[in-house]
Amino acid sequence: MNERNNESPRKSYGRWAEDMGNMISAEPSGRYSHRPSDAVTFARIVQDGITGLELVGFIWFSDAEHAAGYFPADANIPISGNAGRVWSDELNKRCAKGRTPSEAFAALALFDLGNRIGRINVDSVQEASNIEGVRVIAKSAGIDDVA
Repeated sequence: MNERNNESPRKSYGRWAEDMGNMISAEPSGRYSHRPSDAVTFARIVQDGITGLELVGFIWFSDAEHAAGYFPADANIPISGNAGRVWSDELNKRCAKGRTPSEAFAALALFDLGNRIGRINVDSVQEASNIEGVRVIAKSAGIDDVA
């Protein structure tokens, strides 16, 4: 009953009538987490440019936290942004198939879209103490910073 006018409360209708319970999820299914708190492994994504290799972005992963993702290189924004969609989609496809982040990375290391999207420079694999370290490198790296 409503205290002010002695009416019974209104009934819910439509989609509000269903009790959906608590449906809180950290990440959508079929996607790796994008918020690791510990160390991550990362590598540069490069493409062939006019004067040699050019930096496109960074791919990173952590098996311990089931996390993986892509950061664009700020120095190469037109290509980096478009490449991010492709690399993120490819990671998500492998996650949906049940692959660990390192398995996805190994498969993508063979993936080469050349001048359109780039390829993983397997010689540039490194460890960072956390994801912020990779983000700082991505923001400060120059287009020629491929190693």
